[in-house]
Amino acid sequence: MIHSAHASRYHWESAGDASNRAIGEWQVSRVYSVLALPDPALYHATLCLQICEDESLSLFQKGCAHEAMARALSLNDKASARPHYQAAIELAAVIQDREERGTLESDLKTIAL
Repeated sequence: MIHSAHASRYHWESAGDASNRAIGEWQVSRVYSVLALPDPALYHATLCLQICEDESLSLFQKGCAHEAMARALSLNDKASARPHYQAAIELAAVIQDREERGTLESDLKTIAL
């Protein structure tokens, strides 16, 4: 699972744009979070958020980046995770696309804070 996520991320580094790179970092972070590996999860979530901010990506992608940060941080430090969780909630509330909003809200419900 880790190798597949990294391979996908590597592919999009070569073939995609900033949006694809952010999604790749989100995916790698999610895999590490699912496997309860907080340090690499946080590393890749931080990269995802940085790409989203540097490239002015969509509200949905910024919300997903904060969701990744909250998920990664929640593995060791729930208090540090809460501001990112709240940021994702606030971004979800203003996302116009119902499918994107639903996806983000659904993912947020799976984070134990």
